[in-house]
Amino acid sequence: MKIKKTCLTISFLGMSLFLHAEPQPHSHGPSCNHGPAPATNEISPTATVATVNGKSISGQELLDEIKRMNRGPNPTTLEQQMQLLDFMIGKMLLLKKADEQKLVVATAEIDKEISSVKSRYPSTEEFEKFLQQNGLDQEKLKKDISQNLLIQKVFDKNVAKKEVTQEEVKAFYDGNSQYFKKPEQVKASHILLKVKEDGSDKEAVTKQLMDIKKQAVAGADFAELAKKHSQGPSGPGGGDLGQFGRGQMVPAFEKAAFSMNIDQVSDVIETQFGLHILKVFEKQEPSVTALKEVEGRIKDHLDQQKNGQAVAAYVKDLRTKAKVEVSLGKS
Repeated sequence: MKIKKTCLTISFLGMSLFLHAEPQPHSHGPSCNHGPAPATNEISPTATVATVNGKSISGQELLDEIKRMNRGPNPTTLEQQMQLLDFMIGKMLLLKKADEQKLVVATAEIDKEISSVKSRYPSTEEFEKFLQQNGLDQEKLKKDISQNLLIQKVFDKNVAKKEVTQEEVKAFYDGNSQYFKKPEQVKASHILLKVKEDGSDKEAVTKQLMDIKKQAVAGADFAELAKKHSQGPSGPGGGDLGQFGRGQMVPAFEKAAFSMNIDQVSDVIETQFGLHILKVFEKQEPSVTALKEVEGRIKDHLDQQKNGQAVAAYVKDLRTKAKVEVSLGKS
């Protein structure tokens, strides 16, 4: 059984072990970097924060893990510290189980995973930067990957795969329709001519735009007209604005775009950027994405959810059978 991994993640106890393996300089999605949280509980490096079957976890070990998770020196809140400590305890129990079951990771498996991590970086320098940012070197990375692969083997051996049925996929789709709605959208291009701040040339610019519109209506290629005349950043690309929904453009522009017909060229539109003419190429009415288009993603989500719960239950059972004492946060 394979438990889905994100950013070299092994998930259990509702926590994830992040190795920050994805370079994300331009990412708009969720980042593996959770960022430092405000400190509300001071951890003594020399204190024992927990013992697991007689083996201690020191405050320094917890601080090191916090630093790596947050990419910074600040401790997290007590609640977050406890969550991370629970994660460390679970990891110790899983590695102990791997040892008991004599599970091993081949060097080739580790090398393959390291190569996969390296391949996500454009250069050796960027890869080394990743290691440095996470307090790692090649040996530490190798150790982390080896432990992660061992934990995966424990899951594969001891946690039965939970299959997601088509009925469950359909029930999720029917019960979460808000996630599958497609808003009204327009695909359009525009030509922008700028006007002097004092507006002294507004009349002349308006006339110029009307002449360009006549050419477009007469059949001239709108993209070529935009490349020739438009003074906006989209000009070299033929004035293409791509698809956009309501609330993404300035009001005057949006009002015109959503009221026009396909292939219609607008009258002159005035915005704070200047004067525009707009041509609409496609219009998409509000709709709901068909089940067949999203069932794969829904199944992946439910698979991760269902098997994540099975993994969490397994680790909880290991902890119930172990002798665990937690002293973090206790005076």
